[in-house]
Amino acid sequence: MPRRRRRPVDRIRRIIYTCRMVEERGLNPFNIEVKEELEKLDKYLDSWESYEELCLDAEAVNRLTKVVESQRDWLSEEASTLYMDPVFVTYKLKRLSSKVLAEVFMKVWRPIACLEEISKERLIEAIDYWNRLKPLRSRWSRLRGGYKARGFLSLEELKKRGIVVDDAFYRNLETILAELKEAYKTEGPVSYWRFIARGSFDETVRRAYMLSFLSTYGYVGFEKVPLEDDYLLTPRDPREPKGQPESLPVSIDYERWKTMIGGGDQLERDHA
Repeated sequence: MPRRRRRPVDRIRRIIYTCRMVEERGLNPFNIEVKEELEKLDKYLDSWESYEELCLDAEAVNRLTKVVESQRDWLSEEASTLYMDPVFVTYKLKRLSSKVLAEVFMKVWRPIACLEEISKERLIEAIDYWNRLKPLRSRWSRLRGGYKARGFLSLEELKKRGIVVDDAFYRNLETILAELKEAYKTEGPVSYWRFIARGSFDETVRRAYMLSFLSTYGYVGFEKVPLEDDYLLTPRDPREPKGQPESLPVSIDYERWKTMIGGGDQLERDHA
């Protein structure tokens, strides 16, 4: 008999803990099925025998009402910014039949027909114009310093200009991913801004650049924090269903970086 009572109590404690995580960590409030949890509380109500159990039940109801309030605030914010969750859009598209998708496509499709052609006379005129052009060297001589043949760029110069990517780039990607995995083990989903912020603006942008590649390859997942201008990072396995590539534009400017670095002693200690 005691064991049977203990299971509902443990369930109540889990409800309270999950609701607290939504409040304290800014998790998605829609991850909690409020209606389902309230129905369970109603079912357990007659089995409570102690004052402690009744207090837990009351606290769980109170926490769930705060989750509903967070859901309302989040919907108001997203509606005001015309934000559309990519996961929700994907879910809606998968629920539509092929016929409905075809009908929607036909309603919004605006084909543009274009036909380009050149007459024989225009072709002769173009060849004549090309043949009358002065040599390239004589035309470039009018520029300051004259025309200078540059020759070929070395491999090192190509790497410096970012045209050729060497193995060091992929090693840096692996380093960033390993750092994210280590942080995830200790604190769960990691704040995007806290993860990329470093003592120099160039290093901060470099880390954001690396994260964009990892996200594109499906190694990192982004989740928007409700009511905040931040995202939670989660390491993923691209071979799993959840490890699909994501694309999410995030703007980083110098003023934002200065605010992150100078916004508090704790942030400075984290990135000293």
